[in-house]
Amino acid sequence: REDNQKECQLYIKDENFRNMGCIFQNVSIGTEKAYFLVNGSSKDSLIQFYDEYIDLYKIEKLMPPSNITVNCDEIKNDCVIQWQRPQISHSNKDKCFKYEINIKYKVRKFS
Repeated sequence: REDNQKECQLYIKDENFRNMGCIFQNVSIGTEKAYFLVNGSSKDSLIQFYDEYIDLYKIEKLMPPSNITVNCDEIKNDCVIQWQRPQISHSNKDKCFKYEINIKYKVRKFS
């Protein structure tokens, strides 16, 4: 929307100090699509603009789970593994996560 426009605050530059990307910080991710418009300029030629509507929640990079604890009981021969799910910026928080646990046994070496 025009009332909520932001210009790039932190450009990514190449070795010749040309703007090659942009970092936006503190972006809130809602259910609406975000509209991105990238303009270029050149003294020598016309540069075609690029624009796209993007569902930001679909491309959000999530952090791994935190506060992972493992408690095993050798008598019952079981383990309880618990973790806190990562923070996400959009709605439908309970529908997003599926975890796969891969347990590998470390062989003990006796001296």
